[in-house]
Amino acid sequence: MIIYHADDYAANQEISEHILECHRDGVLNSVSVLFNSPHVAACMEMLKPYISDLHTNIHLNLAEGPSVADPKKVPLLVDERGMLRTSFFRLFLISLLPRRSAKRCEWKKQISFELRAQLEIAKQYVSSIRIDSHQHYHMIPMVLEAIFENVEPEKVEYIRITSEPFTPYLKHPDVFFSLKPINLVKGAVLKICRLLAHDLLTPLSKKTAIFCGILMSGHMDHKRVSIICPELVKIAKKKGLPVEILAHPGGVAKPDDLLDPKNADCVEFYLSNGRNIDHEMFCTIKKTKQ
Repeated sequence: MIIYHADDYAANQEISEHILECHRDGVLNSVSVLFNSPHVAACMEMLKPYISDLHTNIHLNLAEGPSVADPKKVPLLVDERGMLRTSFFRLFLISLLPRRSAKRCEWKKQISFELRAQLEIAKQYVSSIRIDSHQHYHMIPMVLEAIFENVEPEKVEYIRITSEPFTPYLKHPDVFFSLKPINLVKGAVLKICRLLAHDLLTPLSKKTAIFCGILMSGHMDHKRVSIICPELVKIAKKKGLPVEILAHPGGVAKPDDLLDPKNADCVEFYLSNGRNIDHEMFCTIKKTKQ
């Protein structure tokens, strides 16, 4: 089985409509929903006609947009506007502190409080617990610990373990040398997170997929995905797992009603041409016989 997955559903209605186009016109069969979005109610209404055909994941978010929890109770996670603005690498470094250190404990407490609030909203719309996160923050051990304070691991139906195999790319040097160096760094950091979170993730190793979506991030074009996907399928068959092809096909023409129009890095992402490339990939790639 191949999971063709789009992140960032409900970021706004324009992005959500572009994602749904990839289901109607292409191979998309799975989405992640940003439940801290002010647009979530309208976007979930848009999703209703397709909900039986799409896996629906909870896209836990510490990176952008409004906090669901009272900002006064999560001051470490938000700016003066109550917007989530904590960087991945800051949380990663804090996660390396001793587990009983006061600083780490306070950060985890506030993260747990915010994620609990997001999960409560998610429960209004989804019946199964399928977990991933915005910008892959859930791979940080401290964040994963906070998730499992609020979700019993045995009740998790699916979790994205963002540890992308490098071997398929090394077999195709033309693809490997087209990868952005920053994506190789991100892929390596996420593999380190996987190792650090070994004890937490190993019991869920049969509730995940062989992942693809970091190394080609920003340019998930049809040609390269078609080359790499068969290699991933081979790995997946040996492990008895599906493959997850992740992309971000939802772009915008204007940033006015994004989660946080003042978050320059996120605005640049949603406005980039990579969103169009991802959209085209999902709408043109041939369906693999499953």
